[in-house]
Amino acid sequence: MTQLEQRLAEARAADDVRAVELTHNGGTFCAGADLNEARQGMEKSTHRVIALLRQIVELPKPVLASVDGHVRAGGLGLIGACDNRPGPARHRRSRSRKCDWAGPG
Repeated sequence: MTQLEQRLAEARAADDVRAVELTHNGGTFCAGADLNEARQGMEKSTHRVIALLRQIVELPKPVLASVDGHVRAGGLGLIGACDNRPGPARHRRSRSRKCDWAGPG
């Protein structure tokens, strides 16, 4: 998360950056929170995730999600914060618990 927070701040400040693309290597876009970090305190971890999502939503440049793989748990939030939600039909999204979610896919 630290790298993503830093890169988003850099993109905000850079005049030559017109858009941000969130992408991934391998078969998983995002598998959710770092459980080791969460063990240090869920409240702190939750506030950090909310701040990251707000940073994406409030970025004055388009943030595009390029997803070609699995999306789990907190990854759904990352995609939801982006300005688009593309992805091939073959990628899979899942929730770690039952919830009402009316997002793409």
